[in-house]
Amino acid sequence: VVTELTIIPDLWDSKRQGYKNTSLVPKEQREQFNRQLKALVTFVENDYQGEADAKWLKSAVKRFLHPETYPAVPEQRQGKRNSKQKVTVEELVKAYIRENNLSSKTISTLQTIANKVARFVHWVQVVEDRPEFHFYADDATIEVLGEFRSYIHNEYSFYKEHPDVFLPFEHQVKHLQGLSPNAFNSTMVRVNGVFNWAVRKGLMSCLDYKSFDMEGHDFHVPYFLTIEERDRLLELDLSLFPVRLAEHRDMFVFQCLVGCRYGDLCRLRKENVDGEFLQYIPSKTLNRGIGTAIRVPLVEKAKQILARVDATTDTLFPLHDKRSYNYDIQVLLALAGVDRKVTILNPKTRQEEQHPICKLASSHIARRTFIGNLYKRVQDPNLIGSMTGHCYNSKAFARYRVIDDEIKNNIIKTID
Repeated sequence: VVTELTIIPDLWDSKRQGYKNTSLVPKEQREQFNRQLKALVTFVENDYQGEADAKWLKSAVKRFLHPETYPAVPEQRQGKRNSKQKVTVEELVKAYIRENNLSSKTISTLQTIANKVARFVHWVQVVEDRPEFHFYADDATIEVLGEFRSYIHNEYSFYKEHPDVFLPFEHQVKHLQGLSPNAFNSTMVRVNGVFNWAVRKGLMSCLDYKSFDMEGHDFHVPYFLTIEERDRLLELDLSLFPVRLAEHRDMFVFQCLVGCRYGDLCRLRKENVDGEFLQYIPSKTLNRGIGTAIRVPLVEKAKQILARVDATTDTLFPLHDKRSYNYDIQVLLALAGVDRKVTILNPKTRQEEQHPICKLASSHIARRTFIGNLYKRVQDPNLIGSMTGHCYNSKAFARYRVIDDEIKNNIIKTID
């Protein structure tokens, strides 16, 4: 099936599934093409039904590229919706996906929720014998939202007990798993966000969801490397190990020193180093249409790492896959003897567990290490957020820092 997306074959990167980073095509054009292609692939994967054929695939591609020819939401006239027409929650979610500039991951998450809504309606109609039931946005009362929450909470059990009911959705549920409490709550938060958007757009008038009891997320106390542990890793002698391990060590420690996400680390090029500063636009905000650049001062250790960068390439670091990067981080910490036990909250049982930090580490612990150690010295979330991309008064920032006894003692001394 042919799409309307075109690219010169010599500029195609089969691993990246998009433009090569080294191509001379303007960056904005490269990123726009790559984002659109990823979104198309995600749309087709989520739209897939069993026994699909070429005719279906042509239709799916056309529906993605020209959604205006397949309106999922009734047309608006002078900002008012025909009162006889009702919009379902599933249609709202799909309209939200079409009309917003979202990352491929967010699109996939929302499409999964739309599928879950469709299965909920099917369950109520068939199992609860209410064939007239439809999950309309303007009928999203507290009672109906409670039914939906109860359904998604128990869906995995329902599927195990009544697999025949889910046969129309076989391609969706074959890998279905029980949701952890945080994942379950995130689903409800996403639906809430779609409702907020729908109200602003005039697609929904029912406001009952605003008073619906949303359960909060539970997070364990954030853990991160101390400065001493970070430096122990930097000084590790890796001369007898594969070169990749040393490259991943430098990448990880550099992350600890600048606080960027893994995705941004892979995008960094030499042009992002502006004298004594690292300057870049976080991809997470860029995908939302926000192009605010952040600047992070480069400390001496960061400069030493950059001095070892291959001068013949445009990128700061060699690119390896994320899985091997996360695996090597755990190996490196174990080699450096960074194995102190930390307490975490099991996401499914919500029970506390203790594990060596080297077995839990991944690329994101570098970001927590940057924030956590800075916060110990300067309790100013907005100052630190200006170097991490967190917005003013960000709630997410609280998941990165811990207020321990040392911080409390230092603050109390200021009024002694």
